[in-house]
Amino acid sequence: VLGCCFFIVYWGVYLESRAQWATHAASFVGCIMNLGVFESMKCVVITCINLVKSETERRQGELEQRKLRMALKAQRLQERAGRKRKQVLKERNLPPGRPSPLLTQGLRSAPLLKPPLPPPPPPTSTS
Repeated sequence: VLGCCFFIVYWGVYLESRAQWATHAASFVGCIMNLGVFESMKCVVITCINLVKSETERRQGELEQRKLRMALKAQRLQERAGRKRKQVLKERNLPPGRPSPLLTQGLRSAPLLKPPLPPPPPPTSTS
């Protein structure tokens, strides 16, 4: 900007006085407009970047909170299943410890045993 102003002032002395004032005024208005527009655009871009950054941080926080809630829920379900197993063992007068899966088939929280799958049939040869 200063280089342009120097050339305008230096070479402007060879112009008519009316053209000199017009050139100087146009240069001044151009500098003001460019600085105003560029600074405004810079502020808009910086604001947009900050908005995107804050929105991303907010979403990341929500995801972390959701994961924590899910982990807490899983922990509560495990505790509830453990209490239920202890209660069933107590009702059936069984010793504490890990119960046999056959004894816990009636519990909803314990996995049910499934019969093993039959072996696949032997391949038949067509030759």
